[in-house]
This record gives sequence, C-alpha cells and structure tokens, in this order.
Amino acid sequence: MSEFENYHGVKYETSEAKKMADELNKVTCAI
Repeated sequence: MSEFENYHGVKYETSEAKKMADELNKVTCAI
C-alpha cells in the first residue's frame, strides 16, 4: 500500500505529488 493511497480519490505515489495536491486543495478551498 502506498503511503498516500486514495488521497482525495487519487493515488499519489510520491510526497511531491501529494504536496502539489495540497497546494491545489488550498486554492480550491479558498474559492
């Protein structure tokens, strides 16, 4: 199992991908 499995419905295999998703999530929540 990946550490970031099913993060927001998408499987991220690297912390970098999760970091980018976190940044996108912040922007989405701000809208």
